[in-house]
Amino acid sequence: MDSPARRARLIREFGVAARCYKIMKRSLIISGICVLLLIAFWSGIYVRDCLAQKQAERLLPRKFDEFENTNCEVELARLDSLFNELQNNPDSLAYIIVYGGRRGRRNEAELYAARMRFYLVHSRRLDAKRVIMLNGGYRENLVSELWLMRHGEPKPVAIPTVKAKDVKLRGRVKVRGYDCGALIG
Repeated sequence: MDSPARRARLIREFGVAARCYKIMKRSLIISGICVLLLIAFWSGIYVRDCLAQKQAERLLPRKFDEFENTNCEVELARLDSLFNELQNNPDSLAYIIVYGGRRGRRNEAELYAARMRFYLVHSRRLDAKRVIMLNGGYRENLVSELWLMRHGEPKPVAIPTVKAKDVKLRGRVKVRGYDCGALIG
Protein backbone atom coordinates (compact mmCIF):
# COMPACT_ATOMS: atom_id res chain seq x y z
CA MET A 1 0.00 0.00 0.00
CA ASP A 2 1.00 3.57 -0.49
CA SER A 3 2.21 5.47 2.58
CA PRO A 4 0.56 8.86 3.31
CA ALA A 5 3.84 10.71 2.63
CA ARG A 6 4.20 9.04 -0.77
CA ARG A 7 0.61 9.86 -1.63
CA ALA A 8 1.13 13.50 -0.72
CA ARG A 9 4.30 13.69 -2.82
CA LEU A 10 2.51 12.08 -5.81
CA ILE A 11 -0.35 14.54 -5.51
CA ARG A 12 2.07 17.49 -5.42
CA GLU A 13 4.12 16.20 -8.33
CA PHE A 14 1.44 14.80 -10.54
CA GLY A 15 -1.78 16.35 -9.23
CA VAL A 16 -4.65 15.00 -11.26
CA ALA A 17 -2.71 11.99 -12.53
CA ALA A 18 -2.14 10.81 -8.95
CA ARG A 19 -5.82 11.08 -8.16
CA CYS A 20 -6.66 9.09 -11.28
CA TYR A 21 -4.10 6.48 -10.22
CA LYS A 22 -5.83 6.09 -6.84
CA ILE A 23 -9.24 5.80 -8.44
CA MET A 24 -7.96 3.26 -10.98
CA LYS A 25 -6.29 1.23 -8.25
CA ARG A 26 -9.54 1.07 -6.28
CA SER A 27 -11.46 0.21 -9.45
CA LEU A 28 -9.05 -2.62 -10.22
CA ILE A 29 -9.40 -4.02 -6.72
CA ILE A 30 -13.21 -3.82 -6.91
CA SER A 31 -13.16 -5.32 -10.42
CA GLY A 32 -10.94 -8.16 -9.23
CA ILE A 33 -13.30 -8.88 -6.34
CA CYS A 34 -16.25 -8.83 -8.74
CA VAL A 35 -14.49 -11.24 -11.10
CA LEU A 36 -13.70 -13.60 -8.24
CA LEU A 37 -17.31 -13.46 -7.05
CA LEU A 38 -18.57 -14.19 -10.56
CA ILE A 39 -16.17 -17.12 -10.90
CA ALA A 40 -17.33 -18.51 -7.56
CA PHE A 41 -20.97 -18.00 -8.52
CA TRP A 42 -20.66 -19.68 -11.93
CA SER A 43 -18.55 -22.50 -10.47
CA GLY A 44 -21.29 -23.12 -7.91
CA ILE A 45 -23.91 -23.26 -10.66
CA TYR A 46 -21.73 -25.60 -12.72
CA VAL A 47 -21.17 -27.93 -9.76
CA ARG A 48 -24.88 -27.84 -8.92
CA ASP A 49 -25.79 -28.64 -12.55
CA CYS A 50 -23.26 -31.49 -12.65
CA LEU A 51 -24.65 -32.94 -9.45
CA ALA A 52 -28.21 -32.60 -10.75
CA GLN A 53 -27.22 -34.35 -13.98
CA LYS A 54 -25.53 -37.18 -12.07
CA GLN A 55 -28.64 -37.49 -9.89
CA ALA A 56 -30.87 -37.64 -12.98
CA GLU A 57 -28.62 -40.25 -14.60
CA ARG A 58 -28.70 -42.29 -11.42
CA LEU A 59 -32.49 -42.16 -11.31
CA LEU A 60 -32.90 -43.36 -14.88
CA PRO A 61 -33.08 -47.12 -15.34
CA ARG A 62 -30.05 -48.52 -17.15
CA LYS A 63 -30.47 -51.12 -19.85
CA PHE A 64 -27.80 -53.68 -19.10
CA ASP A 65 -28.30 -55.96 -22.10
CA GLU A 66 -30.66 -56.74 -24.96
CA PHE A 67 -30.74 -59.84 -27.12
CA GLU A 68 -33.01 -61.72 -29.49
CA ASN A 69 -34.03 -65.35 -29.17
CA THR A 70 -30.74 -67.16 -28.59
CA ASN A 71 -29.42 -70.52 -27.42
CA CYS A 72 -29.06 -71.42 -23.75
CA GLU A 73 -25.28 -71.01 -23.55
CA VAL A 74 -25.40 -67.40 -24.77
CA GLU A 75 -28.40 -66.63 -22.56
CA LEU A 76 -26.65 -68.04 -19.47
CA ALA A 77 -23.48 -66.07 -20.23
CA ARG A 78 -25.52 -62.86 -20.37
CA LEU A 79 -27.33 -63.77 -17.16
CA ASP A 80 -24.00 -64.50 -15.46
CA SER A 81 -22.81 -60.99 -16.42
CA LEU A 82 -26.02 -59.57 -14.95
CA PHE A 83 -25.52 -61.66 -11.81
CA ASN A 84 -21.94 -60.34 -11.40
CA GLU A 85 -23.19 -56.77 -11.74
CA LEU A 86 -25.88 -57.43 -9.12
CA GLN A 87 -23.28 -58.95 -6.78
CA ASN A 88 -21.07 -55.85 -7.18
CA ASN A 89 -24.05 -53.55 -6.49
CA PRO A 90 -26.06 -55.07 -3.65
CA ASP A 91 -28.62 -52.25 -3.69
CA SER A 92 -29.55 -52.92 -7.34
CA LEU A 93 -32.56 -54.70 -8.79
CA ALA A 94 -32.78 -56.60 -12.06
CA TYR A 95 -35.76 -56.24 -14.36
CA ILE A 96 -36.30 -58.80 -17.10
CA ILE A 97 -38.54 -57.59 -19.93
CA VAL A 98 -39.35 -60.09 -22.64
CA TYR A 99 -41.24 -59.18 -25.81
CA GLY A 100 -43.05 -61.92 -27.72
CA GLY A 101 -42.43 -62.14 -31.45
CA ARG A 102 -44.93 -61.35 -34.20
CA ARG A 103 -45.09 -65.09 -34.85
CA GLY A 104 -44.71 -67.47 -31.95
CA ARG A 105 -46.58 -69.39 -29.28
CA ARG A 106 -48.80 -68.19 -26.48
CA ASN A 107 -46.91 -67.55 -23.22
CA GLU A 108 -43.55 -67.79 -25.01
CA ALA A 109 -42.33 -64.45 -23.61
CA GLU A 110 -43.45 -65.47 -20.10
CA LEU A 111 -41.55 -68.77 -20.48
CA TYR A 112 -38.31 -66.98 -21.37
CA ALA A 113 -38.68 -64.50 -18.50
CA ALA A 114 -39.50 -67.30 -16.02
CA ARG A 115 -36.55 -69.33 -17.26
CA MET A 116 -34.13 -66.43 -16.80
CA ARG A 117 -35.52 -65.61 -13.35
CA PHE A 118 -35.40 -69.29 -12.37
CA TYR A 119 -31.71 -69.44 -13.31
CA LEU A 120 -30.80 -66.30 -11.34
CA VAL A 121 -32.82 -67.25 -8.25
CA HIS A 122 -32.29 -71.02 -8.07
CA SER A 123 -28.98 -71.69 -9.82
CA ARG A 124 -27.15 -68.51 -8.80
CA ARG A 125 -28.97 -68.12 -5.44
CA LEU A 126 -29.94 -64.49 -5.98
CA ASP A 127 -32.66 -63.10 -3.71
CA ALA A 128 -35.98 -63.48 -5.55
CA LYS A 129 -37.02 -59.94 -4.54
CA ARG A 130 -34.17 -58.56 -6.63
CA VAL A 131 -35.34 -60.12 -9.92
CA ILE A 132 -38.57 -58.77 -11.41
CA MET A 133 -40.22 -59.96 -14.63
CA LEU A 134 -42.23 -57.67 -16.92
CA ASN A 135 -44.25 -58.59 -19.99
CA GLY A 136 -43.15 -56.26 -22.76
CA GLY A 137 -45.88 -56.94 -25.29
CA TYR A 138 -44.76 -57.76 -28.83
CA ARG A 139 -41.97 -56.91 -31.28
CA GLU A 140 -41.00 -58.34 -34.66
CA ASN A 141 -38.93 -61.08 -33.00
CA LEU A 142 -38.68 -62.49 -29.50
CA VAL A 143 -36.46 -59.98 -27.61
CA SER A 144 -35.20 -59.97 -24.02
CA GLU A 145 -34.00 -56.87 -22.16
CA LEU A 146 -32.11 -56.91 -18.88
CA TRP A 147 -32.31 -53.71 -16.81
CA LEU A 148 -30.45 -52.59 -13.68
CA MET A 149 -31.71 -50.02 -11.20
CA ARG A 150 -31.61 -49.10 -7.54
CA HIS A 151 -34.41 -49.64 -5.03
CA GLY A 152 -37.02 -46.91 -5.20
CA GLU A 153 -36.29 -45.88 -8.79
CA PRO A 154 -39.09 -46.04 -11.35
CA LYS A 155 -39.27 -49.35 -13.17
CA PRO A 156 -38.28 -49.47 -16.84
CA VAL A 157 -41.00 -48.96 -19.41
CA ALA A 158 -41.60 -51.64 -22.03
CA ILE A 159 -41.73 -50.34 -25.61
CA PRO A 160 -43.56 -52.81 -27.85
CA THR A 161 -43.36 -52.21 -31.62
CA VAL A 162 -46.09 -54.59 -32.81
CA LYS A 163 -49.75 -54.30 -31.85
CA ALA A 164 -51.35 -57.36 -30.26
CA LYS A 165 -53.95 -57.56 -33.08
CA ASP A 166 -51.11 -58.03 -35.63
CA VAL A 167 -49.61 -61.02 -33.80
CA LYS A 168 -50.20 -64.57 -35.03
CA LEU A 169 -49.76 -67.09 -32.22
CA ARG A 170 -49.92 -70.84 -32.58
CA GLY A 171 -50.11 -73.34 -29.75
CA ARG A 172 -49.40 -72.72 -26.11
CA VAL A 173 -46.25 -72.97 -23.97
CA LYS A 174 -46.39 -74.13 -20.35
CA VAL A 175 -44.62 -71.80 -17.94
CA ARG A 176 -43.26 -74.01 -15.16
CA GLY A 177 -39.76 -73.43 -13.82
CA TYR A 178 -37.99 -74.45 -17.01
CA ASP A 179 -34.27 -74.42 -16.23
CA CYS A 180 -32.17 -73.61 -19.29
CA GLY A 181 -29.02 -74.51 -17.36
CA ALA A 182 -30.10 -78.16 -16.97
CA LEU A 183 -30.07 -78.58 -20.75
CA ILE A 184 -26.35 -77.89 -21.13
CA GLY A 185 -25.19 -79.60 -17.99
